[in-house]
Amino acid sequence: MVRAIAITGQLVSIHLTRQSVASALGWKSIDADRVEQIFYVIDEQTVTLLKNLADKKRVSKS
Repeated sequence: MVRAIAITGQLVSIHLTRQSVASALGWKSIDADRVEQIFYVIDEQTVTLLKNLADKKRVSKS
């Protein structure tokens, strides 16, 4: 459950701090293209995390 909340938190934190995120990235706003970019990165991170967790479980069962 903690992992699920942590994964979801990636999106929530950006949603709640849109202006801060935009400012930190040097963007004036977060438009549809930038949302797509953010989703791509979060999706990539989530897939990598879940694959690593699955690999760890496989190794520990061996």
